[in-house]
Amino acid sequence: MKGILSLLLLAIVIMPLHSSNVIIEVSKAYPTTEFGKCKIKMHCLKDAFDYCNKYKGEKEIEIVLKDVVNIIDATLTLKSTKVPITIKAKKGVSKITSGNIITDNVSQRGDTLIFPLESQCWKAIVNGTNVPATTFSTDEPMKQLQGVKKIDDNHYTAKLSSNEILKLEIGCDLFLYARWQCYKLQLTDIDSKTNSVSLTTMGKKAMYALDEGVRYAIYNSRHVMQPGTFCWRDGKVYYLKKKDEDVSKIGFSIPTVATLMHIRECKNVIFKNISFENAILDNWYFQEIQGSALSSKAVHVEYSSNINFINCDFHNNMGYSLAIGNHSSNCTISRCCFTELQGGGIILGMEGGDKTNGIIIDDNLIQGFGRINVCCEGILSQRAHHVTITNNTINDGYYTGINLGWTWGYGESFAYNNYVSNNHIHHLMQGVLDDGGGIYTLGVQNGTVIENNYIHDIYAYKDMVCLIYLDEGTSEITVRNNVCFSSKRGISVSYGNNNFIEGNVIGIVDNWGIRLSYPKKVKNIVFRGNKIFDSSGIDIDNGIPEDSKDSNIVVSEISLPKRRFEIPFLYKEKLLAKKFRYGCVSRRLKNVEKVDDF
Repeated sequence: MKGILSLLLLAIVIMPLHSSNVIIEVSKAYPTTEFGKCKIKMHCLKDAFDYCNKYKGEKEIEIVLKDVVNIIDATLTLKSTKVPITIKAKKGVSKITSGNIITDNVSQRGDTLIFPLESQCWKAIVNGTNVPATTFSTDEPMKQLQGVKKIDDNHYTAKLSSNEILKLEIGCDLFLYARWQCYKLQLTDIDSKTNSVSLTTMGKKAMYALDEGVRYAIYNSRHVMQPGTFCWRDGKVYYLKKKDEDVSKIGFSIPTVATLMHIRECKNVIFKNISFENAILDNWYFQEIQGSALSSKAVHVEYSSNINFINCDFHNNMGYSLAIGNHSSNCTISRCCFTELQGGGIILGMEGGDKTNGIIIDDNLIQGFGRINVCCEGILSQRAHHVTITNNTINDGYYTGINLGWTWGYGESFAYNNYVSNNHIHHLMQGVLDDGGGIYTLGVQNGTVIENNYIHDIYAYKDMVCLIYLDEGTSEITVRNNVCFSSKRGISVSYGNNNFIEGNVIGIVDNWGIRLSYPKKVKNIVFRGNKIFDSSGIDIDNGIPEDSKDSNIVVSEISLPKRRFEIPFLYKEKLLAKKFRYGCVSRRLKNVEKVDDF
């Protein structure tokens, strides 16, 4: 009897050890892999991922990052894992970033530091902080490129003022902004007598809408450098130090990796308190397509399910920071912060007709995006269905906040049953691009609902901007109870079927509150119970056509007098009680709980 009791007692003691997770602790302080009784110690994150990819056991794996900064020199790949995996910081937040530390061959010429770098450089980190390489700024009017003429799809000529010509160098770049696009062109010739230049595109498509006005910013010219900026010229990086910066204490790091992490054919992976930073672009031009949808992705998830990002940061990345696509499902992005992005925030259901679904994007902050690639968006959901986008704050970008759908017109669409609610979307476009808005949709979207969002201060370069923009063929969608104001235009419906626009509060717009375009292409549109301030109300192109008796365009609006104070009042009454909780733990954003003020 005593023998049996001893065996039971021994089983109780060793069972927790037998059933516990595999714990991998990662730190550069560990020179080699050490297998201990309770944990495995590894030198780098790549070794830990390789272990997971080859793991044949049944225990769950927990990867703990002990270091604050984890520098990688190639994409980390997690593929076909068989057990649940959690990747988290040991304490606070742990960064995953790329960068070659520059220590040799740094010379000084006046206030400029110079070092050789053969590959083209678009991102530089000085003492741990990103430094810009551009003259682009919304603080001053953007300069117009004059007399743009097309030679062929890849070659153009243009004129600048005599002062602007002096800022250029052969081989520098001009970033051109037209409509919803950002083009990168290289300067190949300068004619100072006529103040004209020759330009070569780096992309694959001809420039669009040249007759509508093209603005530009200058990159990689030493003549436009300001203190604290850099440029890359002829195989060298030039950095102009700040006034009080100590040269002996300046340290350079040049990021080298476009995709920091690739997750493929995996299930049940959780990231907690991880910051993904400083990803570059894999192609040195911006793809001329709406939303720069083909840009590289800092974290790329595909053919996977139940991949979750909780309390994570995405910071200072050039492409889209997080991409989930190619038949991925049931993933969550929650309490994350996307900040100071040269590209975009989140992209779902990318090119290729995939069927991404079941994605939850809840309670995140996307703030300061499109800093270089201005046509990137806060959230771009292309071919994805059953996507929930709720309780997010999206602001300070140069194009659209949330984009749903990727089919122009009434063709087949994989964007349906999506839900967008309780988001605070504000201060977008900012006079840089056109043809976008706070929330933008395309194509047939059966069962999609956009409700209870608070949208304001959306201004484009010209007139083509809307607070909520239901563009070509948007159908089977409900837009209700949104409070939106301060823009050129309110809610636009650019033809579509079976749409319900109900109970929205719209005001402080320059043109109209609600507009319906191409009414002859429309069937079953209902405008009901909308409160419209300070505008011409509801505008239908040329009125409801007499020869379209089957259109069933129902208009029942409530237009109120000019009482602007009621708009913030209505917002506070309906939405201000909602608290946005950003769970990211980086030192950049100390406020975990925040209430958005008007």
